[in-house]
Amino acid sequence: LIASSIMSKKLASGADCILLDVKTGNGAFMKTLEDSIALAKAMVDIGEHNGRRTAALITDMDTPLGRNIGNSLEVIEAVETLRGEGPADLTEVCLSLASGMLWLAGRGGAAACRAMAEDALRSGAALAKLRAMVAAQGGDPAVIDDPSGFPAAAYEHDVVCMQDGWLYATDTEKIDIAAVLLGAGRETKESVIDPAAGIRLLKKAGDPVKKGDELARLYAGDAAKFAAAEEKFHSALTFAARRPQLPALVLAALCVALGVVLPVAFHSIPNAGSVLLPMHIPVLLCGLVCGPVYGLLSGILTPLLSSMITGMPPMAYLPGMLCELAAYGLAAGVLRRFVRTGKRPLDLYIQLVSAMLIGRLVYGVMNALIFSAGNYSFAVFVSGAFVTALQGIVIQLVLLPAVVLLLEKARLVEKPY
Repeated sequence: LIASSIMSKKLASGADCILLDVKTGNGAFMKTLEDSIALAKAMVDIGEHNGRRTAALITDMDTPLGRNIGNSLEVIEAVETLRGEGPADLTEVCLSLASGMLWLAGRGGAAACRAMAEDALRSGAALAKLRAMVAAQGGDPAVIDDPSGFPAAAYEHDVVCMQDGWLYATDTEKIDIAAVLLGAGRETKESVIDPAAGIRLLKKAGDPVKKGDELARLYAGDAAKFAAAEEKFHSALTFAARRPQLPALVLAALCVALGVVLPVAFHSIPNAGSVLLPMHIPVLLCGLVCGPVYGLLSGILTPLLSSMITGMPPMAYLPGMLCELAAYGLAAGVLRRFVRTGKRPLDLYIQLVSAMLIGRLVYGVMNALIFSAGNYSFAVFVSGAFVTALQGIVIQLVLLPAVVLLLEKARLVEKPY
């Protein structure tokens, strides 16, 4: 019902391409990644079945997007973002959606579409389009250049921190409820929305804090609403004594993205893929820092997405590479759990070398038995897996342990023991 309700409106609009932003996390309707993926798949299937090019991005709502919550406040932040002055997380989501829409519309490859979106932001074309949209709907485009024309709250109240440490996590749903208590949303069907009410976040998850720091600024038309909203806001915050680590899902997604981008960056170098092995680096890294499940998924998704988006690897080589990289990620993750000599650098070299050997053996066996049966010899295996790839192997042995140790030293990832 959710999928059909959303997609019926999209299809009725007449668009021939549809890009969906499906939220996941505690602030979203779908609280788990699995449910968000299922919803996204159902909606994409409906769009494709009706002859529309359809895709979906799944974006995080475990922490609020941007810094402003509330009607006028969010529009003001949208204008700031189109000026190139918005928060980094909101800007990135906007650029990803815009470039994805351009790609769906056939305007070029992923890199070219991203460049077009960034240029529209940088040149002011995106902001000019917003002015035109406002004017076309009978609004006053002057407020786009002068946000003082937006409704302003009669009262403001700062929420201060009660302890030193790090803001570890924020519950988006509870912060949304705090905004509703201020008048930014409806508590009941009869409630009247105050367009000026809301919250501006002054600290976000991952920021260091001290007792007395301002965490947020509340806006309302009635000062009596601040007490309940502040209490609810405080209940949404989790603090920690040390810097929070990056979630494994985020790290894995970054590794997959890097696995798509790196081969493109090295594309101008002849035979860079088989010599420097740029796609291997993020997959091995993912296994070493995120564990076997994410390592395996990274090994599967990286070559698959890269082939779909950039054409590298070609479809003829994709099955073998998929098996090889999946073995790298899985093996590195499993070995991360079990290899513990007490000396972290030694652990990493044992894990890395073993995973590299396992991946190459899987690649060789799959080629010999399935993908190139009858045309694959031991000499071809040694030449491709070790001799040609020697430079890439050296790069991996030098780079990957250093990167993992730096991430652990910065406490961005957890040490295995």
